[in-house]
Amino acid sequence: MNSPDTNPKQLLRMADASFNRLAEGLRYLEDVCRFAINDAALNQHLKNLRHKFTVSEWPNQQVLLDARDAAGDVGTNLEAAADKDVKRDLSASVVANSRRVQEALRSLEETAKVIPLLVSLAPADFQQARFEMYSIEKELLGKITRQTKASHIYGLYVVIDTAALKGRSHLEMTAQVIRGGAGIIQLRDKTMDRGQLLPIAAAVKALCAQHH
Repeated sequence: MNSPDTNPKQLLRMADASFNRLAEGLRYLEDVCRFAINDAALNQHLKNLRHKFTVSEWPNQQVLLDARDAAGDVGTNLEAAADKDVKRDLSASVVANSRRVQEALRSLEETAKVIPLLVSLAPADFQQARFEMYSIEKELLGKITRQTKASHIYGLYVVIDTAALKGRSHLEMTAQVIRGGAGIIQLRDKTMDRGQLLPIAAAVKALCAQHH
């Protein structure tokens, strides 16, 4: 039940802003799935969520539009200032937009406890979608991380095994395989203790770093 001090129009303004943030964030994440990581299943999952909460298909769309007051929104300039000159990589953008969606869903969940937003949507619907987004964010970041790592794997993968060197220098062999086009070098030894192997590994690592 609404309390005497509840202003339905102001709550509808809140809901309208949250629905807009929700749709914008979901659409960006859809585009990441579609164009950046080529994941059709995750793209469809996000699209289904967006369609479920798309205000344009609702009978009460006009009610929300009537409550909208973008010109009178005191937070507009604050948001613009916070986003000015912000530079992010893809992972950071996914996190930012995932949190945007999660926060919008939380706001809608609480608003729906005060005034009805749509007969077919209850606070629990927004809560369930928010929990889904926690899992989607984790899955998206995992895919981006794996894709980034895979993009750095190229050329020959050479294993330098002490037993196979037959007394030759680890560094000499490392230099030779680098000149031969090795992109990744793995140092392997099953006989030395860590104290003996560590300085060799450090020298090999330094030589690899010199050749990027």
